[in-house]
Amino acid sequence: MSWNVHQLVDLSLPHRQVAQARGLLWAADGLANEEVARRCEVDSDTVRRWRARFAEKGVSDVGIIGRGRGRKSSFAGGDRGRGAPADPSGAAR
Repeated sequence: MSWNVHQLVDLSLPHRQVAQARGLLWAADGLANEEVARRCEVDSDTVRRWRARFAEKGVSDVGIIGRGRGRKSSFAGGDRGRGAPADPSGAAR
């Protein structure tokens, strides 16, 4: 049985890491960023960032969210763990 390099991506890894690894393999095969983005269901700017980070840092950063990226906290600085915000009208619940 012959294996395609794209079949060797470990599917037990987190989805982000698998998608990025596949995308980088497709890019190495010569696909355009837009086509890689379409196949990975991400924006073409994301593929550009993947390629730049891979060129700079290598395989160790595949699947890692870049600094300043990802979901931001929904809590303001000191409000964590204090429960629900007070009703601005001052009415009791």
